[in-house]
Amino acid sequence: MKKVGALLLLSSALLSACSFENSNVKTVKQVLEKPQFENTSVHDPSVWLDGNEKYIIGSHLQFAKSKDLMKWETLSESVASSQLFEDVFKEFEEEFSYARTTTFWASDIIQLEDGRYYLYYCLCEGSSPLSVLGLAVSDDIEGPYEKVESFLTSGRGRSPDGQPYNATIHPNAIDPHVFYDEAGELWMVYGSYSGGIFILPLDKTTGLPTEETYGTKLLGGNHARIEAPYILYNQETMFYYLFTSFGGLDADGSYNIRVARSKNPDGPYEDMNNQDMIDAKGEDGTIFDDISIAPYGTKVLGNYLWQYSENEEYGYVSPGH
Repeated sequence: MKKVGALLLLSSALLSACSFENSNVKTVKQVLEKPQFENTSVHDPSVWLDGNEKYIIGSHLQFAKSKDLMKWETLSESVASSQLFEDVFKEFEEEFSYARTTTFWASDIIQLEDGRYYLYYCLCEGSSPLSVLGLAVSDDIEGPYEKVESFLTSGRGRSPDGQPYNATIHPNAIDPHVFYDEAGELWMVYGSYSGGIFILPLDKTTGLPTEETYGTKLLGGNHARIEAPYILYNQETMFYYLFTSFGGLDADGSYNIRVARSKNPDGPYEDMNNQDMIDAKGEDGTIFDDISIAPYGTKVLGNYLWQYSENEEYGYVSPGH
């Protein structure tokens, strides 16, 4: 009886300690209710937090914003409908011609110390590394932006170091991500397939490269399927984390996100097995050699399937970028 009495007293104490006010009951109810979404579609999304607003921009100048990551407002669905530029086809006529395309690929936005918004754009032919990467600036994150300069090209002619362009060792000039390091210096990491992933120092006043070069190579080469680099710094661990996408975008291409880390923004980066990521590349003479790069990097996310109930299954194919 003493044990029963003690348990009853403990239960009573616990119930007294818990608040069952109406506000808390409503909160529980709200959690159990089916969430309401307003969806958007942005391919190759890059995120920028601007006050309470979360913005994502991606390929084809697709652009959207949200306050809670659940209800999204689409700002632009395509190049033709975009308000990011006043006359995009006229302003980028030369770039469209060089890259043999009518659209943009993965973009990135960052706000620099002058308070203005810097949009890093890229255009690419698609089946080859014929690409253009450049910078546009606006006083408003939603534009309109004014082109400053297309400062990096790939796929033909000579590389910035004066050597003939070689797609097995030189980058495809797309997929930029621009970030500040812990010391306040500005960097752009970029690249997709072809010669690999590169990182380039930028002038933190102008947002443009400080030198005519493709920068420092971090990983990849020989057309290994590695793309969409993104670098985040963690103040607690004091490491820079490089996220990239491995594999092919098609449903059976095993597209997946992997991460490596470094004490320096420009590497060298290592995975959880202390392998230097500079060695993650395809064998000489190969194209899309997934086997050679498979052992490198720490996998974060890949295809998945959730069984919600006996008759319902939900999942995702080819998560990346």
